[in-house]
Amino acid sequence: MRVLPLWIAALVSTGCSGFIAASGTDLSKLNSRSEVRAKFGTPVATGTSNSEPFELYRTHRKVRDISKGMGIVMIDTMTLGLAELVLLPRETILAGRQMILGQDLLVQYDAQGRVVQLTRDGEVDPFTSFRRNVTPASSSEPTEEPKP
Repeated sequence: MRVLPLWIAALVSTGCSGFIAASGTDLSKLNSRSEVRAKFGTPVATGTSNSEPFELYRTHRKVRDISKGMGIVMIDTMTLGLAELVLLPRETILAGRQMILGQDLLVQYDAQGRVVQLTRDGEVDPFTSFRRNVTPASSSEPTEEPKP
């Protein structure tokens, strides 16, 4: 009988931590240097690494983590909402930490100024790491390996 109010409280808050994780600035929508500068302002540092230009930003914005949000919703479903008793305070603290202490964003560009990769506090954002330019072979001509 004592567990019933706890379970009801968990059901009422089900999904809230997933929404917290999935809210904030969506880095996957940033495609060019001008869009990044419009969103984050002047970079703290600029340079080149492996012949690609980069810019470093320090931000206090909450950054969206959609994959984490989806994972939390799955955990909530598997535990019938009881995981929210732990996940809601955890995600609230992590979101507050992002906004109070801030985080570093390292943005790498190609030669045309398009975003190639975003790294947040040393972790590559999985939704922007696929943007590397790969020039496909012409479909009109078959490609063959050179013979020795």
